[in-house]
Amino acid sequence: YPDAASMPADEENKLPLHLAAEKQAGSEVVAALLVAYPDAASKPDGDGLHPLHYSLGMHVPSDQTGKVEPEVVAALLLAYPDAASMPAKESTGLGLPLHAALYTRAGPEVVAALLFAYPDAASMPYKDYRMPLHYAAASKAEPEVVKALLLAYPDAASKPLHTNPNVRGEGDMGRFVGSVCLWA
Repeated sequence: YPDAASMPADEENKLPLHLAAEKQAGSEVVAALLVAYPDAASKPDGDGLHPLHYSLGMHVPSDQTGKVEPEVVAALLLAYPDAASMPAKESTGLGLPLHAALYTRAGPEVVAALLFAYPDAASMPYKDYRMPLHYAAASKAEPEVVKALLLAYPDAASKPLHTNPNVRGEGDMGRFVGSVCLWA
């Protein structure tokens, strides 16, 4: 029943593609769902999350982070590249897909794909005013991730940890983090 791929599975308006991405299904499952309903990649659920957000591992145990399948992310980006620029609703705490990827310590292939789809994401701070580079440094990201972020937005290395004018007392932590990243 191919039409089932276009039917929400629950009250949160999750499609089968959302559920497959959430449970870290492999690329063959994601590809089959995309063939059955290509528009599924462009459909947010009730929280404003696209399947791309779910594919980045936000709902897996912490010992499983960093195991995001690059082929799944590539397939979802190919189906709907604009998802890379779509922030989730603020109540979810996820921000842009790049923020979610850095939070879950996704590998360099995933980060590169997200930056290719939406290069400006590297220059977009999250709600706590931290740059993606700050997250990469704080989460012990792989050196290739840090280098990709620096290539996409070199000025991030000189951004303070907080750029919010209402926040004081953070010192030059951002400059320190940035200088450490340059030598990673």
